[in-house]
Amino acid sequence: MTKATKTGLATVMVSGALATAAASAATLDANTPVLGTVQQREAESAVLRLLADRDVKAAMAAVREELASDPTAQTEAGKATLDRAVTEFTTSLILLEASGDPRFPQFVWTPENTSHSWFGYEMPASAMGGDNPDQIYRQAFLDGTGHYVVSGRIDPSRRPTQQSFSIDRNWVAGVPPVRPKGKIFLGSYQVALKNLDSLKVAPDGTFRFTIGPDKRPDDPDHVTLEPGNYLILSREIMSDWCQRPGRLQIDRVDPLSASPRTDAEIKSLVLQHLHGYVHYWGVFHHIFLGGPPANVTAGPFPREGGIGYLAGVRYQLQPGQVAVLTIDRRNAAYIGIQSTDPWFVSPDSRHVQTSLNTSQSVPNADGTFTYVVSPVDPGVANWIDTAGLYEGILIARWMKVPEGQGPEGMIRSYAVANLAELGTGALANVPRVTPKDRQAQMQRRARDYDCRLGI
Repeated sequence: MTKATKTGLATVMVSGALATAAASAATLDANTPVLGTVQQREAESAVLRLLADRDVKAAMAAVREELASDPTAQTEAGKATLDRAVTEFTTSLILLEASGDPRFPQFVWTPENTSHSWFGYEMPASAMGGDNPDQIYRQAFLDGTGHYVVSGRIDPSRRPTQQSFSIDRNWVAGVPPVRPKGKIFLGSYQVALKNLDSLKVAPDGTFRFTIGPDKRPDDPDHVTLEPGNYLILSREIMSDWCQRPGRLQIDRVDPLSASPRTDAEIKSLVLQHLHGYVHYWGVFHHIFLGGPPANVTAGPFPREGGIGYLAGVRYQLQPGQVAVLTIDRRNAAYIGIQSTDPWFVSPDSRHVQTSLNTSQSVPNADGTFTYVVSPVDPGVANWIDTAGLYEGILIARWMKVPEGQGPEGMIRSYAVANLAELGTGALANVPRVTPKDRQAQMQRRARDYDCRLGI
C-alpha cells in the first residue's frame, strides 16, 4: 500500500467515524450525571478495590515514610495533612492507570479534591497539584500514531465560562514527564490547544475535532501529532457553580487488535508507578512558580495557550494573623482564589470555603476584591478558609482575559496582618458578613457544588 493510499484510508476512517462519535456524545443517557460515564464508574471501581488492596497499602506506606522526611512534613501543617495527600495522589494514579490505555482511549474525571456520592458508593477525593475547585478536569492518553475523534455536547444555556483542550507531549498514564529545569512549570509540554470558543459548536451544543498523524490543512480543527505519547486535558472553568460540564468522549477510529487492561494489569501498573507518581506530585509544591519565599507573591504568569494568568504565594501565618490579598479583575471573565495545604492539596471544597470565584466574591466599592486568608472566620464576605492551617499555598487565577490585556495591576496588594486589625485603617471598608450570612453562604455552597456536578 502506498503512502498516499494509507493517508487516504486514514482520512476515510476518520471521516466515517465523525458522525458516529458526535452522535454518541449527543445521545448519552440524559438521566445519568454528565461525569458519571460507564468508563468513569469502571475507573472509580478500580480505585475502591485497589485502595483496599494489601500490596497497594504497603506501597502507599512506603512512599509516605519517604515523604515524611521532606521538610514540609516537619511542619505542623505538613505533618497533619501528609496522609491525606498520599491517599489523594494515589487515587488519581489509579484513575489514570485504569483509563490510560491509548488503544482504548477514554476521558476520566480527575483530579477532584472533594469526595462525591453516586451510584450507591462514595468516591474518595483525588489530587495532583493545586487543583481548582472551579474547574472540571478530564484526561485521556493518546498514541501519536493513532487517529482520534473528540466529541461532546454542552448545555448552551449553562455552558462553562471557558473550556480548553490542551494536548501535551511525553505523558504516559502514571508517568508524568521530567520537569524542565529552570522554567516555570506551566504548560511546558503543550503542543496544541483547542478552545471551545474557536470550535464550531452546533445550535444543539455538539462539537467535535480530530487528532492524528495525518496532515489536514483543509481542517483548522484537526491536530497533527508526531509519533510519541500524549495527554489530552480538558479544562472547564465554572465562574458559577450552576454552570455545567458538557458530555465528552474520545474515540480511536483505527482500533488495535488487543484486549483492554485486566484488573491484574492495572494493579501491576499502579504498583510499578506509585512511588514515582506520588513523589512527583508530593514535591511539586517546592518548585511551583519557581519556589518563592514565604509570603512573597509570584506572578501573575501567562497560562499556556493564552487561556489566562496565574499567581501564587506560600502563606505562612502565626496564631492571630491573617493574609490579605487584593486583586483587580481586569475584565477577566473568570477570577478565582483558592488555598491549599502545604502539599498543594485543597480541602473539601463542598463544606469548606477554601475558594471563591467570580460569582461568589463580593467586590469592594472600587470594584477590586479583597480576600482574607485565615484558619478562623474573620467575619468578612471573602473569607478563604484554610481548614485550620497556618501554612499553605494561595493561588489566584484570571481566565478568559480580553486580548491584549496583560498582568499589570492584577495584584493590588498582599500582606500579613493581625486579625484584630480587620475593620480598621485600610481594611475598614472590606465587605463583612454576620454569622447568619455565613451560614447561608455555606448552605448555598454545598447545594451549588452538587449542581456543578449535575447530581
